[in-house]
Amino acid sequence: MLNTWERYELAGHEVDWYLPTPRERPLWGVIYLHGRDRVLLRDEPYFTYWLERLQLACVAPLGGEGWWLDRIAPSFDSQRSPEDFLLHEVLPWLEKRWQLRTGRIGLFGMSLGGHGALRLAFKYPKTFPVVAAISPTIDLYEAWGQGSELDLMYPSNEHCRLDSALLHVQLENWPAAIYFCCDPADFWYRGNERLREKLTVMGIEHTCDLLTSAGGHSWDYFYRMAEPALRFLREQLERYTRRLL
Repeated sequence: MLNTWERYELAGHEVDWYLPTPRERPLWGVIYLHGRDRVLLRDEPYFTYWLERLQLACVAPLGGEGWWLDRIAPSFDSQRSPEDFLLHEVLPWLEKRWQLRTGRIGLFGMSLGGHGALRLAFKYPKTFPVVAAISPTIDLYEAWGQGSELDLMYPSNEHCRLDSALLHVQLENWPAAIYFCCDPADFWYRGNERLREKLTVMGIEHTCDLLTSAGGHSWDYFYRMAEPALRFLREQLERYTRRLL
């Protein structure tokens, strides 16, 4: 029997959260960043099943079409960026509510949210040491000029590219555990290949699956990769926590 998702208003924004059985203080949690379609995990029982089975608490902010960047996005907020909200509202909320601190919190995202998760982990690797992304839109700058809110956030696709996840990878400071996957039939595939190439050349340990095919950039593929991505988060959070003891 799965528990139900709850919804909470945090600093003027809606946040969904899930606490697995038994509903006590969890040992590990994930922040889920949704894609541009804004499909919520609370509406996807298969993902909830794996959160429950792996005993992962989850908080899932509703981020509009903010691409989880440090830029003002009208669909999210006219005063603060999605990144600022995650760092200064969601993280403190996790610590206050469930006593989950850095090292016990992983980042998880799909599509647009997958890029957001990787970008944040590369930018703040000590804050987010464990990250998993399904079908991340690595080359998000290719969407600039096509009518998305990226057009309002950046003056050009080059400015957008310079703020992408790939450009936030740091030579001497990276997340402890990195996972990403992309269907070979996905139109975002080449960007994922470039990420793998860059991490390999830099000697940064990572886990990626760029071979499994299950429908391209689609929910069929997201379902196919749900278990390996969430299992990676659980195992690596547990491993990272042991390192801190």
